[in-house]
Amino acid sequence: MVVRRSLTPVQGQGLVFGLTKTHQVRIVELGPFGLAVLRDQRARQAAQRRQLGDGYATHDLVVADSLGKPLQVSTVYRWVQAALARAGLPRHTRLHDLRHTHATLLLARGHALPVVSDRMGHRDKSTTANLYAHALPNSQRAAARDLDAYISGHRDDAGMTRSPSPGGSQQVWDGSLERKTVLLV
Repeated sequence: MVVRRSLTPVQGQGLVFGLTKTHQVRIVELGPFGLAVLRDQRARQAAQRRQLGDGYATHDLVVADSLGKPLQVSTVYRWVQAALARAGLPRHTRLHDLRHTHATLLLARGHALPVVSDRMGHRDKSTTANLYAHALPNSQRAAARDLDAYISGHRDDAGMTRSPSPGGSQQVWDGSLERKTVLLV
């Protein structure tokens, strides 16, 4: 997904398109589920555009009203509240809280700070580190466990657990940090 601009409510003018906070276009990678949802949304918008012809606004929005125009903030709020209820989440959860959850979950699962920072659109990686430092200790523990498993021979380069086969050989590290090849019996 490409983020090219922002949409901000301005008193007396309604919703106004502008630059992103960093004044840069960014690409946010989506997984198969997110891509499928966006394809379905794009198909619905194409059907509305065909039905309305020139009456459909061409703002190229991911989510728009039935005329292709930006949604009012109150409409987005109602949609988010309904989605929160369906998900069993507290109604007081703000849309921005979901953004924080996104970053926190990625960091807690061990994703690199620069990757999460890029997804958040932070110009400076220290912004991400300062906001989400609480999620980093779990990343450190996960990294330590993964490194232990790799060094001890229980994980391959892709992070997949493997069991050494008897009669084979395996390289391991001894206490002197020297690589040794050992015969497995």
